[in-house]
Formats: sequence, C-alpha cells, structure tokens
Amino acid sequence: MKSFRLAFISGLVGIFIFPTVLFGFKIPDLGFLAWVFLIPLLWRLSSLGYGSIFSHSFLSYFLTALGALYWMVPAMKNFGGLNFLESLGVLVLAALILACYFSLSTFLGYFFHRKGGQPLYLTLPVFWLLADYAKTYFPVNGFPWLNPAYSQGSYLPLFQWIELTGVFGLTFFIYCMNVLFFECLNAWKTRDKNLLLHCGAIFFVLLVISILASVGCQIFQEKRQSSGVATIGLIQGNIPQDMKWDSSKAQSNFKIYADLSYKARTYGADFIIWPETAYPYTLSVNKLALSQFVESDLAGLNVLFGAVSIEGLRLSEQGPIFNSAFLIDKDSHILSFYHKRHLVPFGEYVPMKNWLSFARRLTVAVGDFSEGKSSEPLQKGEVSYGVLICYEDLFPNLSRASVLSGAHVLVNLTNDAWYGNTSAQYQHVVFSQFRALENRRYLLRATNTGLTAVINPRGQIVEQLKPFDKNVLVKMISLSEANTLYTYLGSVIILFSFLYAGYCIFQIFLPRKDSHV
Repeated sequence: MKSFRLAFISGLVGIFIFPTVLFGFKIPDLGFLAWVFLIPLLWRLSSLGYGSIFSHSFLSYFLTALGALYWMVPAMKNFGGLNFLESLGVLVLAALILACYFSLSTFLGYFFHRKGGQPLYLTLPVFWLLADYAKTYFPVNGFPWLNPAYSQGSYLPLFQWIELTGVFGLTFFIYCMNVLFFECLNAWKTRDKNLLLHCGAIFFVLLVISILASVGCQIFQEKRQSSGVATIGLIQGNIPQDMKWDSSKAQSNFKIYADLSYKARTYGADFIIWPETAYPYTLSVNKLALSQFVESDLAGLNVLFGAVSIEGLRLSEQGPIFNSAFLIDKDSHILSFYHKRHLVPFGEYVPMKNWLSFARRLTVAVGDFSEGKSSEPLQKGEVSYGVLICYEDLFPNLSRASVLSGAHVLVNLTNDAWYGNTSAQYQHVVFSQFRALENRRYLLRATNTGLTAVINPRGQIVEQLKPFDKNVLVKMISLSEANTLYTYLGSVIILFSFLYAGYCIFQIFLPRKDSHV
C-alpha cells in the first residue's frame, strides 16, 4: 500500500479544497490548494505503467468523492427511505462512477503524451476537462460536483474573465497549473535542462490569466450600465424537512412564509421570493384552475414561490407532476409559471426504472416528477426573472438559456434542508456564484434553511442570511440586459478541447508517411 501513499495524499487534499463542514464546524477555506493538490499524484504516476496509472488515479479520486460528498448518506437515510448501509452503498456507487471518469481521462492523458509525444501540460488538462464536461450530462442527467473550479468561490474577484470562457476555462487553467508545477519541480529535482522552459510555461499561463482578467474587467466596466433597479425580499422559512411534507403542518408552514413576506414588505421589498416548494399545496396549471386561483392571504404582495403542480384539476387524475415556480401579483392572481427542466435522478425521478425499481423508495418523499421544457423567464412589469429550481444552478447551459431568453435577473429557488448542517449547502451556493458571473446577472437565492443570498454580477455574495434562521433578506439590485461572450457562444473551450483530443487520436492512429507496406 506504500505505493499508493502519494495518491492518497492528493485524494485527501482534494476533499478539503471544496467547502467542508465536519461535525457541525465549517473548516476555513482551502480552495487555494486546488492549484497544487494533484502534484503528489502526478509525482507517483510519472514512473508507472498504464495499468498502475489507472488504479492510482482511481483510488485518489474515489477518496475525494467519498469525503467531499459524504452528505449524500444522511440525506438518503433520513429522507430517502434507505437504511444506513443502502445510503452508504449509493454514495460508494456515485464515487465509483466519478472515479472512473477521472482515472480513464488520466490514462488517456498519459497515453497520448507517451505514444504521441504531446506535452503532458496539454494532454492531461484537456482530457480531465472533457471528463468534467461529460459528467455534467452523463450518466442519468449528470452530476457536475467536484469540478475543481467550484473550489474557487472565495477568489472570484481574480477570475472575472470567466464571463469569456465560462467555468470550464478556469477548470482548464487549474489542471494546467497543477501539471506545470509538477513538471517544474520534477525538472528541478532531476536537474533537467528544460527547467527554465517549464518555469517559462508557468509564467506564460499566469500572463494569459492576467490578460484575460484585464479584458474581463474592461468589458464589465463598459457593460455595467443598469437598465433599472428592483427591491426584492428573499424569505427563509427554516422549516425542518420532516415537517415540510407533513400535511397537518401545511397551514402553519404557509403562515410562516406569509408573515415573513409582509415583514419584508415593511422593509421596502416590492417583490417577494420564496424557496422551492415553499407553497404547501399542490397547484394545477389547467387554464380553468389558474383563472380561479386566489390566495387572499397574500393580498397586496408580488410573490414568486415554489410549488408542486399538476396538469389536471385534481392530484388523483393521471398526468405529469412538476416541480414548479409560480408568479402572482398583488391581486393574488397567477401571472405565469415555470416547470423545472433538469430533474434530480433518484430524488425526483428514477432513471432506468426497469433495472432500478428498488430505487423508487428514494422518490417517495417528493414524488416522480416530469421535466419542463421552457426556459422563458417569468415577467413582472418590466423585469424578467430567469428561474432555476433546486440544483438547476449546477448546469451552466440552463442559466445561459434563461439569459438568452431575456432574463434580467437569475433566481434560484432551492431547499437544502435535506442535507442538514453539512458541506452540501456551502458547496451548492458556489455554483450560483459562477452562474451569476458567467452571465453578469444578479442571482437571487431563496432557500428554506440556507444559504439564502444575493449574489452580484461579479459572482460575489454581497449579503446572506445565517443558515437555519427564520428571517428575510431585503436588497435593492440593478438589472442588466447586456450579454457576455460566454452567454452568446457557450463553452468554446470545450470545442477546442474536443478538437485537440481528435488531433491526438489522429496523430497516433493515422499511418505515417515513412511507414513501410
């Protein structure tokens, strides 16, 4: 096992580069270690064959996934209908899948470096990046957690150029710097004559990052003109998860949010936002039901709230169920609604039902939902709100689609009460920070237990509520209509990465001109 020691070190450090809560205590931010955490692993891999490269990188990432995602176990045990061993088994399965992505991409990076002569500081970052991109969408709707870029939430003022590249641009540079630092240290140890070349490469990458930072700040200054302002109130009801779905508590839960909403109005809020499924009753999106809906307890308030919805007039009718957001005006009439587009596998639906029928227990607490199709913002007056429900803020393409559809502001309605006081809520909010920065929009985050926050177009949390506190957050924000390069073009760096990967394959397998017949 001594041979795995360095892989173990990288895996262990990889846990703590992300926001971490252990035994109720939040560990100080260690995100800066993301730029060097792979060096011990790379040091070990440099002298290994392909099989050992796969096994060492697999072990390292498996350890990171187990440690960073430990919060999956209490969530599934407490609310998913599974016992401890079953919950642990799901975590292990998730960690195995994620480790396969990393180990396979590491294998490919070394293969094309050794066989094709491509520089390691390109092959490894490119294939690691493509693995992170792939796991954003596959399997079963994707799971983009553990992308090292999402360890940088505290340092986003340094990375304003993300509006040009999206999150994957930062991912590439983090991977690239890990490899370059390793190569520089290795060259120094072995007295390699290319030491200056490796140091020069580090300087060049830092120069590129600096230029991008300058360009990003300049573009932001030119486009920062406000197209208006709005005063919003975010409501954090802090309702325990076991009470949230208790039908006998529905009216009291509703009253908590209604009372807090009127409190926010007294503080000057003209638009109120509740978390995901905060409205405790099922609503119908049938035209007749919509026309008859009146919630007199919210009279005088403009409210955007999350609720479960159906297409029929009654829940007993057969038909799709949606995780939705509804916008009502001061007369308590529904103006528009939005259905969640990207569902949580095993939380809101069971993928591959014929094979995984046992997993239906995981959806008992919330139901088996259907996907929405529209990215159209919800309009109130002159303001368009692009809605992201629950972990839809994990997926860059969803917020980008909302902004391209005309959203002035992004809104994330979520309920992280499932996870209790664990790392999950602190890791989750970083995704929202990146979505705000990529699209240069304010992102308003309304949660049940935390982290309720206002995130500015620079990706910074400008104000937030204390977790597990019943409170309101009222803030005046500016509106924006200007789009970023990323919003227009998407993740161009992924296209270049695919092209480079194709070139590597082409170079290896295409017969060479000097080959003999």
